[in-house]
Amino acid sequence: MKKNKNIKWFIVLGIIVAVIIALVATCPNEDDHQEALAKQVKTAVNQKMQEELGNGLAVLGSVFTDAAVNMALNSNITVDDYGIFSLGKMTWDGKSKIVSVGVLNHVYTASKEDIKQQLDKGLKDVLPEK
Repeated sequence: MKKNKNIKWFIVLGIIVAVIIALVATCPNEDDHQEALAKQVKTAVNQKMQEELGNGLAVLGSVFTDAAVNMALNSNITVDDYGIFSLGKMTWDGKSKIVSVGVLNHVYTASKEDIKQQLDKGLKDVLPEK
């Protein structure tokens, strides 16, 4: 009877070790976080430009926004790697905020709608009222 309990514990321990190894092996790195965030931000910015400027000017503006987004993310994103998962943090005005979570080879970011809301909030501070 005692042997069966030991075998069960070894099986459970083996499964736990296998899960931890899988998490460590598939933990996204800083490039993965920047790529996922850039994709979400570029999509949100382009959608916002289409809403505000129409398709013609939005296409022209997307060339400039892609470069600006890449520069902004490269200089403001840091990734903390905790081995089994990673957190992408953006520093803006001296404040750090978690903007992405990476686990199992995938980076989860804010939704496009959340990003568009932040863009609206930021644009109100920069642009004059209509």
